[in-house]
Amino acid sequence: MSDSDETTYSAVNAIVSDSRRDSVWHLTDELDVLAVCGRARFDLRQVETNPNTEVVEISVKCFLGGVSFLVPSGTMVVLDGTSFIASARSDVSGEGDPGLPRIEITATTVFGSVRVMSFDPPAEAAPEPFEPVEADNAVTEPADEVVGADPGADETEAMTAALDEPVTADSEPADDEAA
Repeated sequence: MSDSDETTYSAVNAIVSDSRRDSVWHLTDELDVLAVCGRARFDLRQVETNPNTEVVEISVKCFLGGVSFLVPSGTMVVLDGTSFIASARSDVSGEGDPGLPRIEITATTVFGSVRVMSFDPPAEAAPEPFEPVEADNAVTEPADEVVGADPGADETEAMTAALDEPVTADSEPADDEAA
């Protein structure tokens, strides 16, 4: 079988879940994406394609979900399709660089969103996008020094005891019983 006869095909499903492709990965000539009550995110900035690939065809079906693509600057993107109470938007414009394949996205979106954005590829491996970042002015006080954080041992025991007492329709409040 020759290289031209080889079928390259891939599918990604995000059904009530989150699916994500980033870092270095191989993108085939065809990609089917299904997002149903889920989110699929694709970072194509470090993607590898077959050397003779001129066009990557991506078919997106998105129902009550979201699909986003991050492409390197200079990528030509064609976004087409149908949206019903949804959005399909590409922030990428202009002619593509000759060394990059054209990306053609056909999207069917119902109550969801499909978005394509462009940024330069990172010089090094990109950090995880949602890592917690410590601020220089972060609060470093212990919790017991924060107002209202510790009601005190006596109050805590009283609250715990009150929660443990059974409550009936004819029971009187605890303060009246003590009097």
